[in-house]
Amino acid sequence: MMERGGNLPLIKQKNVSLIKKAVYRYSPISRTEIAQRLSLTSPTITTSVNPMIAQGLLRELSVPEEGRDTGRTPGRRPVKLEFVPEAHYFCGVDLGPYGISCALTDLMGRMVAASTSAYTDMGSYDSTMEMLVESIPDFIRTAKLPQDKVLGVGVVMPGLIDGTAGKINSTFRNGWGGHFLARDLSEKIGIQVKVDNNVRARIIEADLFDRALLGDPVAYFYVSYGVACHLMINGNVIYGEFAAAGEIGHTVIQQDGPLCTTCGNYGCLEALASEKAVVSQCRASLYYGDRPTVLTEICGDPEKLTIEHVLEAQRRGDETVERILHSCIRYLGAALANVVSLVSPKTVLVDGRIFNVKQNCAQLLDEVKKHTLSTGRETTEFTFLPYDTYRGARGAASIAVKEFFLEDTL
Repeated sequence: MMERGGNLPLIKQKNVSLIKKAVYRYSPISRTEIAQRLSLTSPTITTSVNPMIAQGLLRELSVPEEGRDTGRTPGRRPVKLEFVPEAHYFCGVDLGPYGISCALTDLMGRMVAASTSAYTDMGSYDSTMEMLVESIPDFIRTAKLPQDKVLGVGVVMPGLIDGTAGKINSTFRNGWGGHFLARDLSEKIGIQVKVDNNVRARIIEADLFDRALLGDPVAYFYVSYGVACHLMINGNVIYGEFAAAGEIGHTVIQQDGPLCTTCGNYGCLEALASEKAVVSQCRASLYYGDRPTVLTEICGDPEKLTIEHVLEAQRRGDETVERILHSCIRYLGAALANVVSLVSPKTVLVDGRIFNVKQNCAQLLDEVKKHTLSTGRETTEFTFLPYDTYRGARGAASIAVKEFFLEDTL
């Protein structure tokens, strides 16, 4: 039984948090609907909501005539509540393997500023920290927003990132493990900072900003420089021990296969089917091919080859590239089928540049269907997300929204 008196402030705080979440997810929503969803009394809703309206955080919307219950007795004009998007802003920074992308979003995830940089000299944690300390405030200033309007900053990257502690356990950048990036950066820029894995952040972005989740559990399958598949169950992303959950790219799918330079295993998914693996195999074909190909015309210098070159060659019918990608997607499909069989997700979101080509999407689905039970094929919804350069940065902003605005510990 809950104690009386001493716990009232805590109860009030918890109620405010629950009301914020309800309005954020279901707005526009009436006070009555909030009370029904949360099993709270009308006075509790009123005393919690009114201060947020006075602060400019929430606003009331009149219900259109066609949306009203005409059988209701006359009285106060029915209104619904929604957040004021420009009440707060959040900065997201994606420290990706190919460069850095930044996004400044409002409370509901709409971007008001964005930038990308090919900066890849992130060998030193300290030098990167210095760069972030200078570049994040500069980026915020370009949007001409007062710094006090920016409530939080999110920073994401590949690796075993403990979002709860704000700690980098391990990442592909040498010397970064063990650092508490959230604490270090927050102390230097004077804004609260949240840090997490880049794919874990993308699933939160899909949930909060895009409302793209069709059911629960959710798997987010992402193919980039590496491969990952993170999970959300009952609205909570799964971390696992050492924040290692979701690292499907380092599961071995071909014994005695090629060496993975990230994990040191042989024959893992990243070594066989990531963008890095695709480019490496296509680069070898440029070096050792004995006749010109479409890829040769697009990029004659193997050292300058990118995944964009590879996909353009595929679109133009390069047989060698098509063969390489077909083999890689077979591995990706088998791995994703294992996830479906193990977790039985209701929703699978698929993201990555290689899925900008429709035939790759079709092949992935075919491969998954080959290796899953009929129940998985019938009940799991697959959604291919259009590739977005700023999705990772928006994901970084979304973890800041969730941490500093929607969590229970307000």
